Amino acid sequence: MFRAGLILLALGIAVLGFTARAAQYYKYQDDQGAIHYLEDPNQAPEKYRDRVKPVDTQITEEVNPNETLPGRWWRLSRHVLEDALDRLRYPRPSLAIPPARLSGLIWFTLKETRLLWTLIGEAVALVFFVAALALARQYPTQRERRRYSYSLCVAYLVLLVSSGLLLVRPQLKNFFVQADLNAELVLSTGRLSEAQEGRMIRFRESAQTWAKRIP
Repeated sequence: MFRAGLILLALGIAVLGFTARAAQYYKYQDDQGAIHYLEDPNQAPEKYRDRVKPVDTQITEEVNPNETLPGRWWRLSRHVLEDALDRLRYPRPSLAIPPARLSGLIWFTLKETRLLWTLIGEAVALVFFVAALALARQYPTQRERRRYSYSLCVAYLVLLVSSGLLLVRPQLKNFFVQADLNAELVLSTGRLSEAQEGRMIRFRESAQTWAKRIP
């Protein structure tokens, strides 16, 4: 079972590697420090065009001649995983015009930054965790039930903290940055009523504040 898991992990990393090298990507850093990935440099906002740079997907590190095969495999796998994580945390912006309503704009930005799918994944993980805890009743002794429950709690806590630091926090910051840009785009169309414009301006101010607070 353990070997099968390692084989599946290696195959998954290989697939990520091939997909990562299938196309040329570009990136730029906005004023809030968030990194955005693009397939076309013309997709970047006008004020950030001079910051767009191609993403180098080739590994340029010098290989240690004394490096072992597992060490080299781990180094290459880490490079591919970090590249895939960056594209999950900072997906390319949508070219569609955001909805004029504030609720629609928030929903649009949640999907655009993929924060929505991450939150759904966290909710699914919580459901599985609760279901697995319920299975603790099948153990005959209280000691075994406690050991099983403690192990599950530790594993879920590690998953929660690691996903929060590696994925949720950057995506949340990117959400507020992108929400600010989307609100600015909607305001520039001039198709909002006075009340809608006031709500959108207040939303922009809140998004800018939270984008600065999240490290």
